[in-house]
Amino acid sequence: MAASTRLVINAYRRRTMARLRIEAISALGGRCRRCGFADHRALQFDHVNGGGQAARKRTSPFQMLRRIWRAAIEGTPEYQLLCANCNWIKRAERGETGGRSCMNATEGVA
Repeated sequence: MAASTRLVINAYRRRTMARLRIEAISALGGRCRRCGFADHRALQFDHVNGGGQAARKRTSPFQMLRRIWRAAIEGTPEYQLLCANCNWIKRAERGETGGRSCMNATEGVA
């Protein structure tokens, strides 16, 4: 495949992913389910019942976003929107930190 063809395909995928992301965010309410934060740049798709890491290992980012988009459009309660902070807090509360240590809110505070 020629380099120019790859550039066109990559540009198409970036535009398509951006469109799917915005549509999925809108379909999921457009704001963090926990705190109400609404800046799309910090909103993340969260698997309500966990399992996102395993799902990401099985599929490409494009396929994963299409799956989230489809579920959001159909109203399936499999995914929710969380801001980056709330998503990390949820992962820490559930012990989903991938072996990384998380400080308690009172640890390390002088």
